[in-house]
Amino acid sequence: MTTVDYVYRVDAPAGSAGWRPLGARYRGTISTATQPEDAEFVAAVVVRDLATEWDHEGSGVHHVRICVWRDTEGVGPEDAECTVEVQPDLDTLPGA
Repeated sequence: MTTVDYVYRVDAPAGSAGWRPLGARYRGTISTATQPEDAEFVAAVVVRDLATEWDHEGSGVHHVRICVWRDTEGVGPEDAECTVEVQPDLDTLPGA
């Protein structure tokens, strides 16, 4: 059985500046030891953890992007093995 390390980073939109990392708390490494657990699996784990945090805070869904790389952090989605963007449902926002 081979262990694979996937590195992830959560970014937030920063207007015309593009995206900015949310900080050290939203970066990490997840090691997988079974074949079906790949970059998409790691992204799903990060999304699940974020959703749990937002639910606990009562803050609702935030607009974020999760990039996942194999072994070491890259630059952005252009060199990531998987990128997932999460956006709030605009129909459920106040005033919508």
